[in-house]
This record gives sequence, structure tokens and C-alpha cells, in this order.
Amino acid sequence: MERIRSTAVFAACSLLVMSASAAALRRERRLATRPTSLTINMSTDGADATPGDGKCDIDPITPYNQCTLRAAIMEADFWGPGLSINLRIDPGTYSLSIPPSGTDDASTGDLDVTTDVTFNGPDGDPTGVITADPGFGDRLIDIPAGVAPHIVMFGLTLQNGSAPGGGSGGAIRSLGTGTLTISNTVFTNDTATGSGGGMYVKGGTLSMPSRVTFLNDNADGNGGGLDVEGATAATYVSGTVQGNSAGGKGGGLALFTETGGIGSFSVDTSTFADNSATGSGG
Repeated sequence: MERIRSTAVFAACSLLVMSASAAALRRERRLATRPTSLTINMSTDGADATPGDGKCDIDPITPYNQCTLRAAIMEADFWGPGLSINLRIDPGTYSLSIPPSGTDDASTGDLDVTTDVTFNGPDGDPTGVITADPGFGDRLIDIPAGVAPHIVMFGLTLQNGSAPGGGSGGAIRSLGTGTLTISNTVFTNDTATGSGGGMYVKGGTLSMPSRVTFLNDNADGNGGGLDVEGATAATYVSGTVQGNSAGGKGGGLALFTETGGIGSFSVDTSTFADNSATGSGG
């Protein structure tokens, strides 16, 4: 009898603790405001403990914020459209290792970006390296259909992403209708079993105003380095497309090869070299 009573008391206490914790979490979120800037200070992967608390932290028990790239994206996504959240990325290598598990958000697999953010990489050389660990099995960044964020990236190297299962966009797949502005960034050693080994864009505005390089990327479909489709309005200036390959058309670059392509693409002062394709357009 005493054991039953003790168990009941323990269960009641546990429920009280859980209720108090849930109430504290709700109160913390009510008091939180949209962050203006988040600093990535961890090179490993990990999910944000409490999206919506205005902080980027995978471990609230440990003093100070433990902020991974994934946790920063999760926190930013929580707040939805609004003033752009600055993600400070210092020189270094930031690995993605949590494989996809069926959730359609940034908590596992590729980083789903659905709100306005700036990937604020280092000035000068693109030494903020975002890479997929062996066994990650996914692209790096996904901008899904149905959103229209304004995203800026600079000072980055995006490498070793791999779009699985016939998917497109080894490093980045962008299906939204917002704007994507990329400068001083390298796409390298990314692969897609679909199209766009480095990047696949279908919709919105793509601006690459300076020093965007596609190097040694591969697609089983079209566009070893980059594939632009749909109604995308794209510009490419002072870039380099080199050493990429495709099993279909456009070893370096494929443009509007899919049915219904009505977009535009302008290129200026860029170099295309040593690209190859099984179909047309090396």
C-alpha cells in the first residue's frame, strides 16, 4: 500500500513539474521578441531547444548560448516574415550531420529557410564553409514552395550537399517566390540525382551580382552547376562556372529546359570552362 501511495505522489509531483515547465516556456515565448541578429558559435550540428524564445541555443542548461547554424535557422523561421535576421557566420567550417527524418522543417535534414535572413559570412574570401558530413544524405538549404522570403548570402562555401531520391539542387533548392541574392560564394562538390548539382531555382528572383563560383558540381539531370527554371528572373555577373558535369543538358548551366519555362536569365563578364554534359551544352 505504501509503495502505491509513494508512486502516486511521485507521479503527481512529476505532473506538477511538467506543468510548471510548460508554463515557464509559454511565459518565456510571450516575453520574447524577434531577434535582429544571431551569432553562430558552434561548428557542429544541433537543433534549437526552444524556437520562439528569441535566442539561438541548443542547450539551455549550459551557460551562455550554444548556437549552431541549424538552431539559428529554426529560431528565425519561427518568427515568419519581417525584418531580416542577420546570421553572423565567422570563418570556419559548419557541419550538417542530422539526417532527414520525415519532418518538413529545419529540425532535421536540409535547412528549410522560410523567412527573411542574411547569411552574413566573412568579408574577403568565402571562408564560412557549410558542409554536409558523410552520411548526411541531403542538400544543404531548401527554400520551399509557398513562401516568399528575402534571403541574402555572401562569404560562403557550400560543399558536399547531395539532393537525394531524384531531387534537385545539391547545395540549394529554391522553389519560393521571394528574392535570393548571392555574392562571393562558392558551390563545390555538390551533387543532385535530379537537376542543378550546385543549385536549382524555380521561381522568384535570383541575383548573383559578384563572384559566385560553381566548381566541380554534378547533376544526373540538367545543369551540373546551376539549373534555372519556371518564371525565375535571374542575373549572373562576374562569376565562374568550371569543371561541372551533367547527365542531361548543360554541364555548367541549364536554362528553362522544363516545360513552361517563362523566366529570364542575363549573364555578364563570367567565365565558363571545362564543363561537360552527356546531352547538349557542355
